Amino acid sequence: MSRAAAGKLGSDKLLQRSLVRGCRMEVCVIGVWLGGWTSQASESLVPEAVLAQAKEAADRVRDSLSKIPAFVTKEDYPYIQAVIPRVFSDPGTGLVSVRAAEEIVQNMKALSGNPGVRIGITQGSCAAGIRGRDGPFIFIGRPPALCRLFAAERNRFGYTVLLDEETGREALTGRPVDYYRTPGFTGIKTLYGSLPRPEKEYPGRFDEIYQSALKALHIENDTGRASDFFTECLGLVPADEASSYFLERIGRGQVTMRAYRDLP
Repeated sequence: MSRAAAGKLGSDKLLQRSLVRGCRMEVCVIGVWLGGWTSQASESLVPEAVLAQAKEAADRVRDSLSKIPAFVTKEDYPYIQAVIPRVFSDPGTGLVSVRAAEEIVQNMKALSGNPGVRIGITQGSCAAGIRGRDGPFIFIGRPPALCRLFAAERNRFGYTVLLDEETGREALTGRPVDYYRTPGFTGIKTLYGSLPRPEKEYPGRFDEIYQSALKALHIENDTGRASDFFTECLGLVPADEASSYFLERIGRGQVTMRAYRDLP
């Protein structure tokens, strides 16, 4: 994004000058991965049609992101990323991003072939500034890096949108689906999944049992109890993809908690 686009974020001249020099900033990052859609569409469309639909899909993503106070910082197809400085919509930055994600998902459904999309949303502190004399705004740090990993994550849990712990708690949306670790943080964080999941399909007891399964697996290292809990979850909701995913992992002996080590 060019320096002239800074006005999109507001009229605070002092903040804009600080961005030019470079500074630390609390941000919320939303990343959209269209790669899964390309592979699905290419099976039924000729290359020219794939390119046309890919362009339309990217245009729809940009249109949704233009409605929120964000810098579009990456347009490296199939990945598009936007960053919202928290100063412009705090509190509620996470909720703003989740609503934008909901609109993006709906816009993708309107395209022929019902194309899919994967979205990651993260929050935290990162370095912000302009690269070079007249370069684009850049945001470097853990939130953008983790966001891209979330967006690129294969849809193992049955969710289109994955949220980090901070966003899941702030936006009050989504369900805890897994735990994860990040460098420099000794504790365990919760990964949230959002969209789609009709609440009526999930009994009230489901979440309590599912959380017991995650605790048994990742904290108590008791794969037997974890398997029992996940099996109970499938008894309540046979179509739950997350429970099936974990049972498959346990069966293969792959029970290590996800850890995103190579982050800035």
